Formats: sequence, C-alpha cells, structure tokens
Amino acid sequence: MNIATSTGETAPRVDRRRRSDEVVVDERLVERARSVLASLKFPLVAVAVVYRMTGRFVVIDGERADASGREALRVASDPVISAARSTIRPVSWIGLGSRVQRDSLEALGFRFGVTVPVHGPLGSMVLVSVAGRPFVGSQESEAVPLKLREIGTALLDGVRIGDDGAHRQQPLSDLQRESIRQIARGLPVHEVARLEGVSREAVAKRIERAKDSLGARSISELVARALLSGELGAMRLDGL
Repeated sequence: MNIATSTGETAPRVDRRRRSDEVVVDERLVERARSVLASLKFPLVAVAVVYRMTGRFVVIDGERADASGREALRVASDPVISAARSTIRPVSWIGLGSRVQRDSLEALGFRFGVTVPVHGPLGSMVLVSVAGRPFVGSQESEAVPLKLREIGTALLDGVRIGDDGAHRQQPLSDLQRESIRQIARGLPVHEVARLEGVSREAVAKRIERAKDSLGARSISELVARALLSGELGAMRLDGL
C-alpha cells in the first residue's frame, strides 16, 4: 500500500493513475494533527492510516519519536489494529498482544499507551495514539481520548482511497440488524441461527448481504460499522 499526500508527494513514488490500493492523505490536515498532538506533550504521539490489512504511520512525533519510539509502535501496531477493527472505544496497550510484545513495550519504556480508532469508508481506519506516561485516573483520562478522536475524525476527512470513493451505505433490514446484535453480543453464527429458528446458511447469507450494504469486509468490521451508523440503535458498547 502506498500513502500519498495531497500535494503529490509519495513514498515511494507511484504512477499518476490512481490505483485502488493507494491512500491519499491531505497534508494540511496531517500538519494540523501534528500540531495538536504535540500540544498534548506526550513522549510519543502517532497517527496511522489503516486500509484493509495494512497500515502506515503518517505522523510520528514527541520527545521519544526516536528509534525506540518507532520500535514501540512496530511492536504495538499488530495487536492494536486487530483490536481496533471491532470497536470505537480507546484501546489500551496494557495487556494487549502476546507476553513477548508486552515485555518488549515495557523494556522500551512504553508500557502505557492508548489508541483511539476512527473508522472510515471501505474498511479504512485512522488510529491516533499517545504513549509514554499513564493518565488513567487523572483529568486526562477523559480529555485525552476525546481529543484523539477529534484529531482522527478531522484527519479522516482528508483521506481518499484510490478511485473507489466512499461506499454508499444501504439501510439494513430488521432481520439483518437482529442477527448483527446477536453477533455483537459474542454469539457464533450457528447459535444465532438456533435462536432465530433458521438454518446456519440463512444467517450467513444475511450477514454477507449486510456486509455488502455497509461496505464491510469482515464480521468485526460489520459490527463496528453498524454501531457507528446507528443501525443498532442505542446498543451499549460495554456489556452490549
């Protein structure tokens, strides 16, 4: 995947014809995000754009934006991306990933970190992260995630993916909504089918149609999109 700025700079240089996997980011919004993140004064701040199964950092800054900071982001990125695909809530780095990953983050001095995911079209995400000091229990515990979400939402407005454009979301049917609610509660497809008195294949087809309607590429992304779009109503995220 290639990330390009709106000024035409690329890394690496890409063909002028826009490919479907090329992600273009508005450079002015990137610099604005960098400025706001720097004002938070965390040792490490970062913004990444994730599309499909890959991602790339477009902002890495802070006093610890050195080799150790970049290594910490590399270690944290896979488990953070995996967790962020199915939630809109802040993802804490503590307890995330394997024991080796957790030990590596602690050795690098980045045991404390949080990432706020902001979901976009076609399975894209903007991940805004701060790391290097704990803030749980302080006044920052609420203010920082809100600020990170604001940054991610603003930056997402400047993200364009190839020639695909934004997916035109179609409304879900009542049956699709109910199946997604059950899956969001952690039930597997065969259990949803049993509760609804239909075949597993019927529920699977219903889920596939719902994914097409919302432009989702996986069940976890479908749940996140349904929650974000309001299709599931006032369904709570904690305990669902």
